[in-house]
Amino acid sequence: MQRFLFIVLLGAVIVSSCKKTPGETTRIILHNATLTVDSLSMLWNGNAAVSSLAKGKTSGTLAEPYVALAAGTNNIILKSGSTVLLDKNAYGGVNTPYTLLVYDSTPSTTVSSLNFLFLTDVLTLADTVNARFRFINCVYAEVDSIVMRNATDTLNILNLGANPYFIGPTPSVLSVQAFVAIPPGIYQPLLFKDGQALPVAYDSVALGKEQIYSLIYSGVPGLTGPDSLRLSVIFHPIN
Repeated sequence: MQRFLFIVLLGAVIVSSCKKTPGETTRIILHNATLTVDSLSMLWNGNAAVSSLAKGKTSGTLAEPYVALAAGTNNIILKSGSTVLLDKNAYGGVNTPYTLLVYDSTPSTTVSSLNFLFLTDVLTLADTVNARFRFINCVYAEVDSIVMRNATDTLNILNLGANPYFIGPTPSVLSVQAFVAIPPGIYQPLLFKDGQALPVAYDSVALGKEQIYSLIYSGVPGLTGPDSLRLSVIFHPIN
């Protein structure tokens, strides 16, 4: 069964009307965290918005992953080739940033297990000292903990403990959407299982002061190729 979950904050809601906001735009990031969809495309009110997004990839560019789209209520369609994965009406607030995450809820080889998670990105800074980030763990394998290890300061370690377990088909609002503060620096994000760090093709992540990031784990530990364990880092520009 496919699930489409809106995390509600600052007015992100599913609606069935056709209300538009002429001339105004909303901003959306699309990320493909699936094992089953090799190429993901998005239509927004019938217009092509994102095309051929591969596994582990994010829309836009590294500096600007958000896609500017018409605000208000619009029809959103996600497709893989000619196969429609999602066809819903969704509301995008004026100048409001969102992240749309597509991921599998089981290690299935069919698209019937896909989940669609629509997050409101609250891009505010609590201070002028730290970076802010969030982990979204789409890896099926259970992990004991996720650790952010500072590459230059071995005493600066943030252990996220059991909080970033696989988000599942109905994830907790706070465990997925919220950004948390962390001192700026270069970090090694590590997943631990039975006391051993799982290999990830990502050595380090630079988190800058007064910058906001999403760190998304997907794939399967032990596999190679496009389904191998991967870490995607999304920079959220504050506009």
